Amino acid sequence: MSEKHNQGGGECPWKSVGAIVHRGNDTSFVLLIHRAKYPVSWAPPAGHLDEVGPSELEDPKDAVMRELSEEVGLYVSRPDDSQLVLKDLLENRCRRENPQSGARYDSHQWWVYRFTVPENFQPTLQRDEATDWRWANRDEIQRLIRQNALDPAWAEIFTRFDTRIFGE
Repeated sequence: MSEKHNQGGGECPWKSVGAIVHRGNDTSFVLLIHRAKYPVSWAPPAGHLDEVGPSELEDPKDAVMRELSEEVGLYVSRPDDSQLVLKDLLENRCRRENPQSGARYDSHQWWVYRFTVPENFQPTLQRDEATDWRWANRDEIQRLIRQNALDPAWAEIFTRFDTRIFGE
C-alpha cells in the first residue's frame, strides 16, 4: 500500500443516509440487504446524497427515499412517513477517494431515518445494488457484527444507537 493510502482521507463531501425499515408495528426486526458494491456486506438500505447543483447536495430525506426505491423497490410518497433516528459524523471508509491525498475518505455525516412498511412487504432488489435481503432482529445483528458480516458503519450505528432503533 502506498504512503498516500496510509494517510486519512478526511470527511467525505458526499454525505450518507440510511433507512431503518420495520415491518408493521413490530420494531424488533429491521430490513437488511446484502450489498453488491463496496463494502460488500449486510446493511440496511443506504447511500450517498447526490449532487443537485454546483456544490449542492440533495436533501437527506429525498436521498433516503431515493435509496429505498433504488435498492429495495420501496416508494415513499410522503416524507412525513419517516422519523429521523440519528444525525452524526461517523468514521467509516468510503469507496470514493480524496483527490488531494488519493486516500479513501474515512468519515461521513450520516442521517438515518426510520420507516414502517406493511407486514407483507417483499423487497424488489436491484441486482446491481443488492443480492439478497432478510429481516434481522437484535440477536441476528449482533451475530453479524461478531462475524464481521455487517457493514462497519452500520455495526457502529447498531451498537451505539440500539435503543433508538429497536426501542427499549
